[in-house]
Amino acid sequence: MFFAFTQSYAQNTNEFPTVGKPMPDFHLNDVKYYPRKKVSLNDFKGQWLILDFWNQYCGVCLSSQPRINNLQKKFKGKVQFLLVGYTGSQYIKVSNDTSIRRLYERQRLREKLSLAIAYDSTLMHRYNIRATPYLIIIDPRGIVQGITTVVTEENINDLMAGRRVTLPQAYLRGERQKALTARPDKMN
Repeated sequence: MFFAFTQSYAQNTNEFPTVGKPMPDFHLNDVKYYPRKKVSLNDFKGQWLILDFWNQYCGVCLSSQPRINNLQKKFKGKVQFLLVGYTGSQYIKVSNDTSIRRLYERQRLREKLSLAIAYDSTLMHRYNIRATPYLIIIDPRGIVQGITTVVTEENINDLMAGRRVTLPQAYLRGERQKALTARPDKMN
């Protein structure tokens, strides 16, 4: 079992995340409210990981953070949510991440959030993520189980139980993906 687990994490050759395939390896810097200041995919093996990409202009993203925070508490030790805050803007050419940091800090204090956040746009640029919210759901073996705009407690329970889950479509690489259906391999 350990061998198969290691295999999934070692064979990340896809450039873009694809449902049913290993998540491409990544590194994120400037992580806050998490034990490490820099993380990679390998840091999360053995648990579910949900990367929640957002930007400061996304009202839906901000309004979902208290709900995501509750899910993080409910699934503590089994699922790790990691907010990935866009530190630039497609609307302006200058990258100034001061405003998103202030915005999240106000939100964190007001809503009593305990969510980890990475202030790092690397993956958003690499995967050409232009619309948020954008969530990538990765199982304990490093396999992408969903790419979506929202995840619920029921979705997470179903994924963890190995049941098939249909998720809302996410905007992907400039075009709508036909169907984003999670297909877990029944491994918790």
